[in-house]
Amino acid sequence: GVASTFTPALLINRKVSFWVMSLAPELPDLDTAMNTRHQQIHSAFYSTVDKIPFTHCLVCERNLLQEPLVPYMIEKNMRRYESLGTEEPIFEFAICQPCQMDMSEALSIESRERMQEYFQEHISGERVIMCQMGQHSIEERITTCLLSESDVHHHSEYSLYALCKGDQMEVSIFPFALSGKVLEEMSGLLSAKSLGEMDDFMGNYFSGPPELRDFLKTRPTLIV
Repeated sequence: GVASTFTPALLINRKVSFWVMSLAPELPDLDTAMNTRHQQIHSAFYSTVDKIPFTHCLVCERNLLQEPLVPYMIEKNMRRYESLGTEEPIFEFAICQPCQMDMSEALSIESRERMQEYFQEHISGERVIMCQMGQHSIEERITTCLLSESDVHHHSEYSLYALCKGDQMEVSIFPFALSGKVLEEMSGLLSAKSLGEMDDFMGNYFSGPPELRDFLKTRPTLIV
């Protein structure tokens, strides 16, 4: 489906997770063994509401399953409720590569460079090689933070990312998970310009109660 919603559980600094996707063109450069495989999209990346794979790009609404040559990314940002033993998506969506590239262009050069440096400094070369060689199961990939290698279920929030074409999911460095702590650290790398672009993107494509939208607009700006 296309529709996505916010919940009051949204933490503002997690908005950086949108822009992790802007790094996707650079991520293959981290690969040391080009052993990309493909498989059916894992159910962890299905729409939570519809229980099926995402069908349309959030931005341009192109049918992703009917254009199997167009790469697209899926993101799911999850919130855990430890006391209840449950979790739910804060937001989830699919976005095609052309729209993703437009997002990347909207990110300031300074922010993009800082985020790329952060990835380079924190990712384990050994883990990349093991991912490329298929040494990690999909379940391990989506429960272990790619950068900190911590169990994402030990964090109150985490995000999942998959790179797909049609009904197939790439298995290389993707799919992967990032813990809320890592996303929080990355939020401190973003410029005021990039944070403004995030506000616009979230306001345009996600719905929520008026008080939440007002809070998003008036939150303190991080100056980096």
